[in-house]
Amino acid sequence: MCPPLHKAVDSGSPTLVSAVLREESGWRHREAELLEMRDLARHWHETGAEAEPV
Repeated sequence: MCPPLHKAVDSGSPTLVSAVLREESGWRHREAELLEMRDLARHWHETGAEAEPV
């Protein structure tokens, strides 16, 4: 199962990530999960969503 936050970050959409974070504001994420999301977001930032194959 892929958590909603992971799906949102992997989509490369900052708007979607913001929406999920607002919905999950009361949720607690493990540090390892948050670090993984950070690395995935960094990947999208550095490569750009347009550069990724569909």
